[in-house]
Amino acid sequence: MLKQPLEWKELRASHVPNYTENKLGIWIDRFGSNSNKNYDKLLDEDKRTPYRILGLYEISYVIKGDGVFYSPATGKLPFSKGACIIQFPDVPHYYYSGINDDEWERCSIAFNGPFIDQ
Repeated sequence: MLKQPLEWKELRASHVPNYTENKLGIWIDRFGSNSNKNYDKLLDEDKRTPYRILGLYEISYVIKGDGVFYSPATGKLPFSKGACIIQFPDVPHYYYSGINDDEWERCSIAFNGPFIDQ
């Protein structure tokens, strides 16, 4: 049995900022949406999805469904339709669907830049 969830770090840098973005100090790395049927909630804590460590800021908006967000700093936080989840760079976290539903849908935007860190 694992004593702590594994860590998974996204190292993908899908956007290289151009001159203007560098001058502004902020840029969008990626955006999109997805729908998840996530059965992690059925697993023991020791077998749950590894922590995700995103090297960017990300804001996710929950379009449909509900679930739980977890980070060591926040503990478990339930969320539902209409919630915004803000993730900070290099903070381990995970989330899973289905307090009441087995599926949830979200849209998100990931961004970065020195302006945000000020």
